[in-house]
Amino acid sequence: MSHFLLSPGWLRPSIDRSQNARLAPEQIEAVAEAIKIGPTAYDVSKTLLCSRSPYFAGMFNGKFKEGQEQSAVLEEIEGVVSNRSFRLFLQWLYLGRVILGKESPTDWISVMIEFARLVDMLSINNVESQIIEHIRATILDNVPDIYSRDRLVRHMTRENVYAATHLLKGHSVR
Repeated sequence: MSHFLLSPGWLRPSIDRSQNARLAPEQIEAVAEAIKIGPTAYDVSKTLLCSRSPYFAGMFNGKFKEGQEQSAVLEEIEGVVSNRSFRLFLQWLYLGRVILGKESPTDWISVMIEFARLVDMLSINNVESQIIEHIRATILDNVPDIYSRDRLVRHMTRENVYAATHLLKGHSVR
């Protein structure tokens, strides 16, 4: 089983970088033993997790089994819950931003739509502007030199459009 331990970061997640600050000791101490997705387990600060996600707050602070055991299993859902999207969530949770690898522009857009669907499922609303900016920058930074009528949507796939339609109407990423 893969196991990722993320020590609580020194930045508080926020869209506004001026709000970054060291985590308080009480945010570091409470750790949910593990959140598992498939065979991979993640140790995460319970206080930080619950302060950013009403989904996890209800799960860990309520009378559910997860609250008693201080661990949870998230079932993989194609295009929503995966190790890839959860790692992006953890980056955002601890760093206040997401860092994409060397994927192709088409893959970046797919990753960001999957991330948007995950944070939507976790009831997190204040990350949409970052997701939109990543998608917009990916499209604009990769416009081909040749003129064609679909040059701005070249990296959007049918799967991207379909995945985005699963977000609520009015969702800014949709």
